[in-house]
Amino acid sequence: MKSTGYRWNLILTITMMVLLISAGITFAAGQFSANYAVDMDVISGGGGEGSSTNYDTEHTTGQSTAIGVSSSSSYNNYAGFWYAFNDTETGGCGTPHWNKPDASNIQMHLAGNLVIDSVNADTCDEVAVFDSGDQLVGTYRVDMEGLYGDLVVYGDSPQTPDTDEGAPAGDNLTVKVWDASSQTEYTKSNIRLQTPVNGLPPYVQYQPPLAFNANQFIFMDIEVILGCGEISLYSEWNFFGWPCNAGYYEGTEPQQNEYASGSTLTKVDNLGDALIEIGLSQESYLVVVGPNGKVYVPDSPFNTLKSLLPGLAYWIYMSEDGKITMPGNILEPSSSLSLTSGWMQIGYWGEDGLSPEDAFRCIDGQYDVVVNGKGNVYVPNSPFNTLKSIYQVEGYYIHTTSAVTLKYDCQ
Repeated sequence: MKSTGYRWNLILTITMMVLLISAGITFAAGQFSANYAVDMDVISGGGGEGSSTNYDTEHTTGQSTAIGVSSSSSYNNYAGFWYAFNDTETGGCGTPHWNKPDASNIQMHLAGNLVIDSVNADTCDEVAVFDSGDQLVGTYRVDMEGLYGDLVVYGDSPQTPDTDEGAPAGDNLTVKVWDASSQTEYTKSNIRLQTPVNGLPPYVQYQPPLAFNANQFIFMDIEVILGCGEISLYSEWNFFGWPCNAGYYEGTEPQQNEYASGSTLTKVDNLGDALIEIGLSQESYLVVVGPNGKVYVPDSPFNTLKSLLPGLAYWIYMSEDGKITMPGNILEPSSSLSLTSGWMQIGYWGEDGLSPEDAFRCIDGQYDVVVNGKGNVYVPNSPFNTLKSIYQVEGYYIHTTSAVTLKYDCQ
């Protein structure tokens, strides 16, 4: 009886070994799908290679069990696989242009439309947010054309005073955009932050300036403008700024302290040629008036206005509606313009839509009034101000109390 029992135990052992070997051979055949290929050796035992268009793994792929899905801020766990990249992290786009910022539990959230040169942003384009110290505090890679978000912006935690995790409360933030197709990074001189028509709960409409406020959800449209853009003019007097880094002159070249730094000038035979170049026929306007009352009238031998200079502003009386296409690119906010004491016609090349107090913060205490072309006025600390926001397309009169260097980036 013992001999018979021994033989049955041996037969059972051999049978189990055959089954195990067969199972191993079955697993070694590999697995494939539209999303991945695992084509080497044992899956459940580890050590095989898993690959896709987004990653290669040289380690254990995982047990083939229905374990459900779990996730974190950096990865998703799917049934049968221990590690899978989030689609918005790679999405076939390769290595992100910006690394991930340090995370903290103090957060602000951004979302909205993203347009590059009048075209919806493509998948793989990126948005990044930086604090006033140029520290990266938030990134997002586009996974749906024309949209970005939820973009998490991280704040600095007061509980860790020796560690800088992100933006401090109230800190002014800067947005940059990466165009993956052209491999181009656009900075704030090309970027417009715009208030959308509606919010999208829990997001509220963006109101400039963009500053860090924990627990806020902000719906904000981002537009990248290539070149200096267009300005619409109407059949009446128009007062427009020249916020671009390219200008024109006839005759003697202006001195560098007469226009914004970081600019280039093109010489023309006649200022009318420059106006034609930006889109105005001689029949479309009657007169252009520059700083200090200098005037240009088509075909007049008595013209005193000889230039269109970056950083200044000009009146034009149009005989019909029209548009001008400004040359060059928007001046960098750090570009500067020398102002003498008294009244001056100036342009604006800072962030669109700021309050006058914020827009002119770099010369705070050195001016006492700002007026736009519609007669709206801002006087510091006055309760009766009618000028509420500052825009790049508009011209402004400013009265300074002393000679000052005007710029719109104080960093």
